[in-house]
Amino acid sequence: MNLHLSRLPVFIVWACLTGLFLVSAAQPAAGSWEYVGPHGFSASQIAFAKIAIDSSDTVYATFQDYSLNANAPLMRYNGSSWTSLATAGTGGVGYPSLAIDSNDVPSVGYSEYSCDLRGTVMRYNGAAYEYVGPSCFTSPSAFYTSLAIRADTVPYLGYMDYGNSSKATVRRFMGSSWEVVGSAGFSAGGIDGLDLAFNSNHVPYVFYRDIPNSYEGTVMRFNGAFWEAVGPAGFTPSSVQWPSLAFDSNDVPYVGFADYAIGNEATVMRYVGGAWQLVGAQGFSAGHVTYMVIGIDHSDTLYAAYADSANGVRLTVMKFNGTAWETVGPAGFTPGSADHLDLAFTSANVPYVVFRDGSINNRATVMRYVLDATPTPAPTATPVPTAVPSLTPTEGPTATPTPAPTPACLHHGDVNGDGQITVGDAQLCFLFYADCALENPTYEQYCAADYCGSGRIAICDGSVTPGDALGILKAYLLIPDPCAKAE
Repeated sequence: MNLHLSRLPVFIVWACLTGLFLVSAAQPAAGSWEYVGPHGFSASQIAFAKIAIDSSDTVYATFQDYSLNANAPLMRYNGSSWTSLATAGTGGVGYPSLAIDSNDVPSVGYSEYSCDLRGTVMRYNGAAYEYVGPSCFTSPSAFYTSLAIRADTVPYLGYMDYGNSSKATVRRFMGSSWEVVGSAGFSAGGIDGLDLAFNSNHVPYVFYRDIPNSYEGTVMRFNGAFWEAVGPAGFTPSSVQWPSLAFDSNDVPYVGFADYAIGNEATVMRYVGGAWQLVGAQGFSAGHVTYMVIGIDHSDTLYAAYADSANGVRLTVMKFNGTAWETVGPAGFTPGSADHLDLAFTSANVPYVVFRDGSINNRATVMRYVLDATPTPAPTATPVPTAVPSLTPTEGPTATPTPAPTPACLHHGDVNGDGQITVGDAQLCFLFYADCALENPTYEQYCAADYCGSGRIAICDGSVTPGDALGILKAYLLIPDPCAKAE
């Protein structure tokens, strides 16, 4: 599964999000969450954390690492510590998506900053990463990249295709090149967030936030000739955030999302008997959620993990017991805030989570749930406060960021303030959009990053998007009217 990020353009004070919310939940079995290796094991701040576990229960993780120029290391847990095996990316990566094939070979798909944010896939050959086919094989630009690998080891990459009106596109590697599956831009309109998964018959499905359907959720599958809707388009109760897709052993598709109809609380649905139906209560979380992801273990137990606003934006994991949702361990079990998270299971159905750990300067931490066990204590450390802005996703299509009122941008496009427009400005603009910058942007930086909005005439309208980053990059490459497509 893949945690795919929705738009994050609005500054919010997290303190406003605490409240007294109660849900009915069954009593979970006794157990506890423990650290897997050191607490905060990455070299620096991270984003886009992903985790995957192979058939021998070897645990892998990847993430965008700021100490590596925003490239993505492949990390493996050796039983006591995490080892870096290889690094994907040349000029920084976006939306890394980790998958392991039936031969236990890990691969990563991502958006490559150094080539106009085109999609790239790399595979670990036992000694190093190697490209799967050519690098940068998509049109510019590929956002929300989601990698899934068929049982016969054929990799597929799904993404929001900026070059096709921001519609959904899926490609697969057939031995020598990446071919389009069906048609490029097959969704009815633009999408925002996408997850790709297979059923046991090698049929690819995608779940995405459907812009022409009021940002509600839509699922489509490839029938061998074209992509078709699974149930009605926009079948969710209202607009969604954090779309996540998984299958059980009977090929029943499940989708999880933050549900705008009920205050962005967690909701899960499944497709049975030709219709989408709720799994348990609609909005079963105690409060609104972000970075939600679902997963199904090898015994078909359904889980949901998310950053929990009712518990200090800490991580909560819940599972469905057949009639109701119950917490797995305590709600909000992480030491501090948790986001950019993912979920995976061992062959013995032990759940593992990876997340960006706000208690230790936004570094990577992995934890697992063990029945009747005592958590491994975290190494003694003084948390370093982070200056990353607290952001929340747009709730439907209407939310608009509101920076401080200042009449003009002084260094339009020059986000880092070094007096020139470079690739670094485009990268920093994208980091502001994805809530991954090392420091709070100043108003002038935020305004300079707003390259393709009203900011083109030196008036900041407060909307920083991937199109702005692309416009800055094209300006650096001296491409005329760099914002034409972005508008």
